[in-house]
Amino acid sequence: MSREWTIGLWIAALILAFPISIAANVFTPRILNWWSARSIASLKGRIAKLESNLAAVQAIPTWSSFEHCVMYALERIAWLIMSIGTLIIGLVIILSVWYESAGRTIPDFIFLLLFALTSVKMVMHALAYNSLSQTISMGTEKGRADLLAAITKLKATLTAKDSASR
Repeated sequence: MSREWTIGLWIAALILAFPISIAANVFTPRILNWWSARSIASLKGRIAKLESNLAAVQAIPTWSSFEHCVMYALERIAWLIMSIGTLIIGLVIILSVWYESAGRTIPDFIFLLLFALTSVKMVMHALAYNSLSQTISMGTEKGRADLLAAITKLKATLTAKDSASR
């Protein structure tokens, strides 16, 4: 792999890391709902899963403003801790590119390993952050109302599919 390609890949990975993680957090529920709406059986399964989540959440009392603020602060701290790993990987990549530009060589598999590690770290970061965000939002009335609205919308889609298939 040439040095220009290596540098280009790492620059692209560093630039796209943040927007991709935000897009993953925003679009994951929408993609799951769209995917489940493709067939009646998967749509019924998605509705059942969301209804069981809603029943589990409603069994727990909603959080007070103080509890919500504490959980939000813990979420931000967890995000910072997860981001430190990404920053360390980014620094290693930058130092590796600098080392290569100084005329020394690093085996290509090291760059591929760093790229794979960065990709896995980004995916894990997005999944963990999404899980924390959902937990925090379900403790509020707004989060529960949003979940109920998603269930209602999926049920309307199911009704439309059932009537169209008959």
